[in-house]
This record gives sequence, structure tokens and C-alpha cells, in this order.
Amino acid sequence: MKSRLLIYGLFLAGIVFLIHHNILLKHGEQQFAYLAQSFLTGHLYFVTFGPYWDDTSFYGGQHYWPLGPLPAVLLMPWVFLFGLHVQQGLGLQQGYFLLAINVLSLFILYRISLKITNSRNTSLWLTFAYVFSTAYLFIALNPWSWYFAQAVATLFLLLALHEFLYQRRPWLIGLYLALGVATRVNLLFAGLFFAGSLLLESGKLRDKVSALFQLMLPVAVSLLLLLLYNYLRFGNIFEFGYHYQLIAHEPAVNREHGLWGFVHFPANLYYFLLKGPEAVFLPGSKILTYPFVQADIWGMSVLFTSPILLWGLRAPVKEPIIYLALGTSLIMLFTILGYYGIGVRQYGYRYALDFYPFLFFILAYVCRERLTLPMQAIIIVSFLLNSYLILDSPFPVPVL
Repeated sequence: MKSRLLIYGLFLAGIVFLIHHNILLKHGEQQFAYLAQSFLTGHLYFVTFGPYWDDTSFYGGQHYWPLGPLPAVLLMPWVFLFGLHVQQGLGLQQGYFLLAINVLSLFILYRISLKITNSRNTSLWLTFAYVFSTAYLFIALNPWSWYFAQAVATLFLLLALHEFLYQRRPWLIGLYLALGVATRVNLLFAGLFFAGSLLLESGKLRDKVSALFQLMLPVAVSLLLLLLYNYLRFGNIFEFGYHYQLIAHEPAVNREHGLWGFVHFPANLYYFLLKGPEAVFLPGSKILTYPFVQADIWGMSVLFTSPILLWGLRAPVKEPIIYLALGTSLIMLFTILGYYGIGVRQYGYRYALDFYPFLFFILAYVCRERLTLPMQAIIIVSFLLNSYLILDSPFPVPVL
């Protein structure tokens, strides 16, 4: 009973936190809303934009957005109805949609956990842990376009996992995965988990091939549309715009060593596994001063920001599906570690969020017996630490 009351209190604090940041604060970095306006006027480049062009791709005298286009497509009805210049910026605030995404993700996470653990209390704790006690919290709070895209992609991957656990319709799993790929193309590798699971099921080979076709067809269509989108913008189906991206930070130097390569592995591994918060000293001294520690804008280790997810890797769960989830996560991590852009103005190592749903999936299996008191303590401490570091972070602060 005490545990249930405690988690209810934590959820209340977390929801207030989300509403404050998603709704009450006004944010910049609304590129998807501007891109939605461009799509409505029949253009793939920005027809209007804010005061700066950082991170856009400049090609042929026009500015393009290199991220997947699906979030802009989802915003098109809102922009069509209300425009971009409604009083107080209502028309261009992605935060309203982010709050809806957060609420839906919380519900799907709970359903996934409940299916695996068959415990409402454990499911509540694990659901809270994913959104509020990992690096996902920064994504959930800030609807800047880079983070908004990751929230959208996470939702579709969670929906695919939910369908996999419940009705298991291959075509619907494929559709959710296809929508995720249209947001973050790296989610293409998430299909390995679902394809592998289908092949491991008992049954006739013909039925497996049919299910695999249903799964992969939507993904293939999504990928082909992305390649066409690239061709229409840059005349090259494999160019997403990153070669032409206007970088205002140090990774512009990294790009000279290639967009992807093993040369980028050490730095990415450092920020993913080892980097901790920065100490805050009085100028010219080694005397700690408030806020004492500060998030590093280049990222921090999963050990500091999301330790509860790693807890799941300790248990000797011997089910093939667990190894499929872990193997898929490692493959996705491999693709991320070679990317030149480590990530900046981020909390934690945000590219790892692409496979965090699989780590949550594993954690839920680990907690089928019970959620231990040490795990509850880690969830609470992580929520408090992440909230403290985010609120006192060196990032630009939105205004009321």
C-alpha cells in the first residue's frame, strides 16, 4: 500500500513537471512546424523560418531540414487550421503535441509492462522509471525539433512492441515501425527484433514468410519514400542533408573525418559509458559552488542518467526473445557509435534512446518476480538527480 501511494505521488509530480514544460513554457526550435507550413505550400524547403539557420541543410540556394519528415506531416493539420503566428505562438508550439505523445507513451509503457509482469504496481514503477528516471526525461520536457523527433520515434517503437505482445499482427507492427523509420531512419534496425521473433516462432515456413512479408512491406515503402524525398531535395537518394548541414558547434570539424566511421567510436563510447556531470567551481578556484554539478551539454553516461535500464541486463533471463532484444540494441548502438555528431545541447547520450524501448522490454522481464526495494530507490534517486541536473542545466531556458 505504501509503495502504491508513493508511486502515485511520484506520478503526480512528474505530470505537473511535463505540463509546466510542455504547455506553460514557450519554446523556440520549432522547425517541424515551419516545415509543415512548407509542405502545405508544396515546397520541401523552408519557405519561412526563425532568426537563424543552424542545423539546416543549405543546398541549391534553399534551406532543408535533414531529419525525417513524419513529425512535420503530423503537424500539417494543426498548422493548416491555426497557422504559425497565432497570439502567443500557439500555432507553432510543438509542446502541445509532445504532451499528448508523453501521455500516450506512458499508457503504452504501462500496458507493455503489465503484459509481461502481470503486476499493476510493478508496471506503474517501471512506467514512471522509463519517462522520468532515464535520459528520456529531457526529451519529454523539451519539444525542440531534435528531441520532438525522438519522442515521436519512441512512441511508434513502443506501439510496435505493444502490438507484438498483444495481438501480434505483422502488418500493424510493420506500419508502426515504418512510421518510426520515417521519423528516425536508424529505427530501420529495430526491425531485426520483430523479424527474428517471427522466424523463431513455431509453425509452417510458408506462414512465417507471409508474416515476414507483411512486416517488411510497410517498412520498405517508408524507406522508398524517404529515398524519393532525398532525391527530390538533393538529387541523390542517399543524401539526407547531413553533408550540407550548417553546424555551429565543434562536430563540424568531426565531419571532415566522415559522417560515419570507426574513428568516431572512442568519443561516442566515452560519452555513452564514462562521462559524468561537470563540477561547478568559483571562478579561478577549486571551490565548489551552486549548483555544484552541471550536466555536460555533450552528453553523459547511461550509468548516471539511466541506471535502472542497465539493471535489467544483470539478470540471467534465458529466453530467446531477451537475447533478440539485447542483440538488436547492440546493433543499433553500433550504428550510432560511428556517427560523427556526438550530440550537443543534450542530456545523457540521447541517440541511445533509439533502443531504450528494448532495454525497457528486458527490464520488464527481469521484474516479473518482483520489483526490489533497491530498484525502487534507484528509480527515485534517478528522478531527483535528473530533474536537478536538467533544471540547472547550461541549456537555454524557455520563458513563460
